[in-house]
Amino acid sequence: MPKKHVDVLLFVEHVARELDVACAVKYLACARYNLNVEIASTVFDIDRTLKMFKPEVVAVPYCIGIISSPIDQLLREWPDAVYVNLAYEQLFREHQLAAKAPKDDLARSHLLYVSWGKFNSDFLITNGVDSRNIADIGNPVYALYRGANSHYFESRATLAKRFGLDDAKRWVFIPENYGAAFGTDRTVRSPAAGGGKIASEVREFALRSFNEAACWWSKLAESQEIELIVRPRPATALSNFTQALREVAGTIPERLRVIKDGTIREWILASDAVFSSYSTSLIEGAIAGKPVHMLAPVAFPIHLNTEWHSMVPSVTTFEQFAGSAIDSRAQLAGAELGTWAENVMMAKEDAILGLTKYLSSIRTGDTHIPQKVPSEMIRGFDHNNNGVQRPSGGLAGQVRGIAARVYRTVRGSGPSDHESDKFSDEDVHERVTRWSEVLG
Repeated sequence: MPKKHVDVLLFVEHVARELDVACAVKYLACARYNLNVEIASTVFDIDRTLKMFKPEVVAVPYCIGIISSPIDQLLREWPDAVYVNLAYEQLFREHQLAAKAPKDDLARSHLLYVSWGKFNSDFLITNGVDSRNIADIGNPVYALYRGANSHYFESRATLAKRFGLDDAKRWVFIPENYGAAFGTDRTVRSPAAGGGKIASEVREFALRSFNEAACWWSKLAESQEIELIVRPRPATALSNFTQALREVAGTIPERLRVIKDGTIREWILASDAVFSSYSTSLIEGAIAGKPVHMLAPVAFPIHLNTEWHSMVPSVTTFEQFAGSAIDSRAQLAGAELGTWAENVMMAKEDAILGLTKYLSSIRTGDTHIPQKVPSEMIRGFDHNNNGVQRPSGGLAGQVRGIAARVYRTVRGSGPSDHESDKFSDEDVHERVTRWSEVLG
């Protein structure tokens, strides 16, 4: 059967992080630019996708080089396509910078990049990326909170009915960020990403912080007339999280709701206050105009600190946490952070529309297009049975492959990091239809 020709193929890794933006782009690209856009997963059904489509432009959520899955498979199947790195992670801590930098000639010379702002464009250029390959359009995810875009999400009343929440109570939302405690933080996983000492410190910090914070959550949910909504990270299995919560806090109070459904966006928009550790969800809360506070029951290791942390008030004791959670007058908490984010990552037009325009200009050739990836670069890599991309020769590549396989063996076969990341054509259709109602 002949492959379906598409103008743009958008890949999604994490549904909660990326699918809403992808579906908005799909709708706008068709409605305003007459482009045929399809959406596929980097995690599931990749062989089916490779056999089904023939794209002109391929956009991936993350790529630091040929070692980034599944870029080598895509290049083998579609060597003539133009490749775009949507780069859904751009705010890095100091110890992450080396691991997140472009690694090879593919990343430096043959990829196009979507950049949230000058800070990231400078980071890419410093690491050898051709400046012509970078489009500074702002953060599409943050644009979800602005104007008509915010009407796309379920309302507070709808969420209350769906999850049995009391709409009359104060909603305190906690998107947790203790991934290192559950083995789901990439920087902790990789021995090469920051060194063993830093990895050990981050994991210890995450474990201690989770243990203390979990007790705070349980105590507050028992003593106050609030709805305390805790959302595990997308990469943390819900069963693992709830088991750890019970081990630390004992029984889970009725008003301590552990909910992984949906994205953080509808919960931030619906809630009265947002708390997290060093998660960028605090930035999203500030952009949405919510009071935000940083949970800091344990002092942060120095390498976890970053520029924007000083703009968020921290709570270091249960008394501070409880007071801030129930204080309806704390509306200005984090306002400085929201202003900073808007100036640094939202200074231009709606970034979702900007991304759509950029993809259209790539398809029509109205922007700089890098040279195609050389065939010898693609042939120089293989894909082993464990799903690890590695150089066919070279000690460093072999060590990376061995380390990744050891990690999988030690970690075992528990719930998948991607338990919530499978989506269907019907899921995409439903979201695109919703966007047509909001933006049409």
